[in-house]
Amino acid sequence: MFSQLAINIIFGFIVGAGTNAFAIYCIFRWILPNKKAEMAASVREVISGELFSTGKIVERLNDPAIGGQITENISNWLDQFMERELPCLDELMKDNSADLDKLSRSLRLILMTEILNRLAQPEFREKVLKPFLHQRWDDIRFKNIFELFPQLQSELPLIVLPVAEKLLKSASFRARASMTLSETLMVFLESKDSINDLLSPEMRRAFLKLASDQSHFVIEHLADALEQPEFQDVISTTICSTVHDQLSTQGGFLNRVKQFGSYLLGIDNDIKKMCTRLPNTIRAQFLKPNSQEQVRQALLRGAGEFLKKDWREAFNHPTQRQIQGLIYLGLTNAWSNPDTVNRITAALPGIIEKMLRRPIGEISGIEQEGKTFEQILEAVQEMSTGSEMRRIINGRAEEMIMVARKMPLGRPARFISAGTRDNLAQIGAEEARALIAGRLHEFTEQTGLWNIVSDSVEAYDNKDLERMIRRIASRELTWVTWLGGIIGALLGIIQTITTILIR
Repeated sequence: MFSQLAINIIFGFIVGAGTNAFAIYCIFRWILPNKKAEMAASVREVISGELFSTGKIVERLNDPAIGGQITENISNWLDQFMERELPCLDELMKDNSADLDKLSRSLRLILMTEILNRLAQPEFREKVLKPFLHQRWDDIRFKNIFELFPQLQSELPLIVLPVAEKLLKSASFRARASMTLSETLMVFLESKDSINDLLSPEMRRAFLKLASDQSHFVIEHLADALEQPEFQDVISTTICSTVHDQLSTQGGFLNRVKQFGSYLLGIDNDIKKMCTRLPNTIRAQFLKPNSQEQVRQALLRGAGEFLKKDWREAFNHPTQRQIQGLIYLGLTNAWSNPDTVNRITAALPGIIEKMLRRPIGEISGIEQEGKTFEQILEAVQEMSTGSEMRRIINGRAEEMIMVARKMPLGRPARFISAGTRDNLAQIGAEEARALIAGRLHEFTEQTGLWNIVSDSVEAYDNKDLERMIRRIASRELTWVTWLGGIIGALLGIIQTITTILIR
């Protein structure tokens, strides 16, 4: 019985161990080569879905230790980068010059827009421009031009004389001057109603005095005019016609007799003789002191009534074009005379120098009505945001950017502090984690990253794969064989005991 038990145990061990060994052999020889693709896919799914799933990777990335390691790596890279000697931007981007030019245009537009927006802000006007203009004005208002530009005093005659001579000979300058003067004069005239309003009190008094002092002049010239035969004929004809018309309009027998008597007695000849004596009579009668006083008072009243008239009616409603024509004619007549031109050009340097020696505050008229600082501020701010300023800023920005593009950058550490680098590293780490968390699944799917696992498994030679598995799981495979033998031996023992019991 003992021998039978031993035989059953040995036989069961050999059968169990041999069966498992044969099964392992079949797996490596037939099953594994035929199922390698399915095994590779399963390995890929296990690794990508279980071992290295997106959720586990993201969870691991959110670990403070991993975050600190990422930040440290980025910081180390930044430190190394900051110590490099970088060339200019043109050299760095020589293969992408079109992109660099586009970037330069964008920067120029941004600079120009930001500067113009800043200049147009009320805050800039009140806090920067207004105090600056006030300070500059206070600095120069009591100075004259020669104090600001000393060289101008010696250069003034050299500048003024040729320019003045050329301007006085220019028809276009006369036209512009007459247009400007006529516009100014019309603006002044339209603000007044009567001739009296046009004159200052001193001018009104001077005009009235001049009119009243012309009594002797008026009497003499009236007498001189009456001495002219043509004038005497007109006066005598007018008087005779008036007498005849007066007699013909009166009815009655007595008036008819007077009319007939005037023709018969030759009154017309008497009137003509009387007119020839009018000049001497006027001189004899009107040049007397009492008569002259009466004439003076009459002239004074006439001048006073003239000043009360509407200037438009007094001057027959002049238009700006008529005034401009009169001014142009006067300028042409005056400047056509060489002596006048010489006197003007000779006097101009002295006049201009005298004017320029006055304080700038008086010359500018800024403190006069209508010339307030608000108007100046408005004009300066409008000028600083206009098309010309836009062109200037655009040109300066382009020059600055082109110079910057050609400047070697050198070591970035020179102008980027350690604190800034730390902040950049922190931001870079946060952005990297966010990018990986948000795009990891998409990245692995688009790049086929996990296919490397399945492709690698499929690319292995069967024998190499078997050797690799046996190397990794040699102990486990040995235990599988031994386990089969142990199970076979146990079955031999059970078989022996069962046989004994049956007998």
